[in-house]
This record gives sequence, structure tokens and C-alpha cells, in this order.
Amino acid sequence: MSNLTPQDLLNLSLYSQLGIVFVAGILTSFTPCVYPLIPITLSIFGARSVKSKLSAFLLSISYVLGISTTYTLLGLIAALTGSFFGSFLSNPWFSLAIGLVLIFFGLAGLDIIQLRFSKSIQSSANQAGGTGHLGAYVMGIVSGIIAAPCTGPVLAAILVVAGASGEPLLGSLLLFVHALGLGVLFIILGTFSGLVNKIPKSGGWLYLVKFLTSSAIFLVALFFLVPAFRAVNFVITDYYETILVIITIILSIILGLIAMGQEIRSLKILAATCLAVSLFGLPSLFERQDISPNSSNTQNRLESLRWANSIDQALAIAKENNQIVMVDLYADWCAACKEYDRITFKDEKVRGLLNNISLARVDFTLPDDKTEKIEKDYKVIGLPTILFLDANGNEITNSRITGFLKPTEFLEHLNSFLPPTPPLIPPLTPSIDHL
Repeated sequence: MSNLTPQDLLNLSLYSQLGIVFVAGILTSFTPCVYPLIPITLSIFGARSVKSKLSAFLLSISYVLGISTTYTLLGLIAALTGSFFGSFLSNPWFSLAIGLVLIFFGLAGLDIIQLRFSKSIQSSANQAGGTGHLGAYVMGIVSGIIAAPCTGPVLAAILVVAGASGEPLLGSLLLFVHALGLGVLFIILGTFSGLVNKIPKSGGWLYLVKFLTSSAIFLVALFFLVPAFRAVNFVITDYYETILVIITIILSIILGLIAMGQEIRSLKILAATCLAVSLFGLPSLFERQDISPNSSNTQNRLESLRWANSIDQALAIAKENNQIVMVDLYADWCAACKEYDRITFKDEKVRGLLNNISLARVDFTLPDDKTEKIEKDYKVIGLPTILFLDANGNEITNSRITGFLKPTEFLEHLNSFLPPTPPLIPPLTPSIDHL
């Protein structure tokens, strides 16, 4: 199993990112801080008092557009400032800081850390704007600024991702779509006011939604914590099964104590069974890890390719064997770089061609003086980047690769600038007719 990184999160398709933030907005509207107040909010700006469904719809849309305006502006600011620190995303300690911030907001979503605003400020926000389309719009703007404790953690998590992207348009769009998701329930209940009396009443199920959204925030935090784990040579997926078993054991004990105290028979059975199964699997789990501790899938896949650790070392080999040099600039946080290892460099035809080339791989996971010099000398903009040099260290014209290429595309690209390999001519043997 590969290790996910912040770049993997940002490499999701646009539709995937928009879908995630939209669903997150809908879930946020079902949290205890928002859901019970929806009927009251609709009454304040007049959506429940108008007779026309069209008027009620337009009032509700005005309120949601007010929230969207605030959120879109926040997304724009996050992305613009993100362009300032986006270049530091490859720094594992910077990613660690972001991950810890997300954990803070995840804990806030679970009410372990309290994020409370003054009741007077929240009351003033609910009353801002008054009735009418303009009043509803202004009220939405103010409500977006004075985020409730339930919406704040989710909003902050999306702002972190928007900032990490460093793309103003994407950041604005993510927050706009998130606001629309948050406003779906307002629009439906505002337009069809009769549904307000038919929706489920507030209860413990709202806290389940809050729990799920906080879990999602912790999941995003893990994307940012992985580079820091790698910096201390801790690959989380190497211990993934162990972590899950330990968590299961701890939760089983906690559930067991609760069940024994509350005399819940079914929970007693479940907790005892989970604990027994987890303990039963521990020995075999450790045996598997002893057989192949800290094994690297990437290294296993690339055993047939011999990589030099520096460009100078590869150039020395190239001069000795009259070859060109291919320099793969790699980083653990680069998703496309992993695709090369998993797909392209695994192809037999590609390996056959690369065996006739002097190979060098330079690790950009942790930037240092060496990587900065390579960036400056070869004007490297981003990863993945693959350079092709002649034996004197000069880059071959039109040979650079700056994105992912499948095996066939990779071979076509190499054949476009590599000199043709002369066919092997077998030695002449005398024919029987000439004997």
C-alpha cells in the first residue's frame, strides 16, 4: 500500500474535490449548531411568512448567496496566501504544522476543545440584515463571518486545502461549492415551508454527523502528517495493520468497561469478541513484520534498474560506457513520481531501453543545498521532472519530461531524440557452396 501525501490530496480530480466539499457542506448543515436553528433563521429573514414559493425560494437563495460570498472570499484569500507558502508544502515540518492545525479543529468538532463565540455576537449575527432579499443576503454574509462552532472546524479544514493548492480560482470555487452544500437545506425548507414541521427533530443523531465530519478532518490531517513520518523513517503503512489492531484492542476495552457499567449485554458480547479476535491475531501479525521489516515496495519494483545517487556519479558511468544520462528528480510527496515507479519503469520494454542508459535518481523529498543547486542549474519548476544529459552533462534538446508518461508514450519520447541503435550483424560464415 502506498503512502498518501498532501500532493495526492491535491491531485484529486476537480469533480472529486468539488463533490467532497459539497457533501461536507450538507453534512455541516445537520450538525447540532446549525440544524435546530434553520427554522428560526428562515423566519427572521421572512422565508416562512411569504405566500409565494418563488419569493420564498429567492429569499433563501439570497441568504445562501450571502454565505457563499463570504466563503468564496475566504477561499480566495487562503489560495492567494497559499501561493506564498505552497512552495513549502514539500517541507515535512511545514506539513506537520498543517496536520496539527487540522487535528486541533478535528478535536474542536468533537467538542474536546471548545470553540465558543460570545452569545451576544451570535445573536447579533442572526438579527443582521432583517427581512427582504437584501436583508437575507446581508444576514448570510454576517452568518458566514461569525461561523458557528460546528461549521468552523470543517470550514478551516477546507481552507487549509484551498491554501495548499495555491490556486485562487480553485480555492474560491471550493469554498463557493461548500457554501452551496451548507445552504441546500435552507433552500429546500425555505421554499417548501410546510416541510419544516415534518423534518426529524433534533437529537443524538446530529452528534453522529458531527462525529463523521470530525473523522473526515482527521483523515485529511493524515495526508499532511505522512511527510513528517517519512522524515523520521516511519512509514505508516508498514505498521498499518499493527496500528489498527492496537486501536481495536483499546476500543474493545473501553467499550467493555462501558458495557459492564451500564449492564448492556449485547455490547458486552461485542466488546469481548473484538478483544479476543484482536489478541488472537497479534502473534501472526508480528511474525509477518519480522519476515520483511520496513520493506520498500518501490525498491523491490526497481531491482532491475541501477540508479546512481548523484548526477556526477551517473556522468562518470556514462563517459566510461559512451552513454547518455537520465536523471529522475523524485520525491515521496510527488504522486506522478510514484506512478513512474508503479507503471512506466515496471514495463519490460522500458527497462530494456533504460539498461543502456546511465541512470541517476535525486531525492527531492527533503530539500537541501544539492537539490537547490540542481533546481537552479537546470531551471527545474516542479516535479515530476526527468532530465536527459549527454556525457558532458549538457541537457539534450527537447528531451525533458515534466509530467507522467505511460510506457508507450515514454518509449516514443525517448525514440524521438535517441540515436537509432544499429542492428547486430552476425559474423560472415563461409557457405557450403564456396567450400
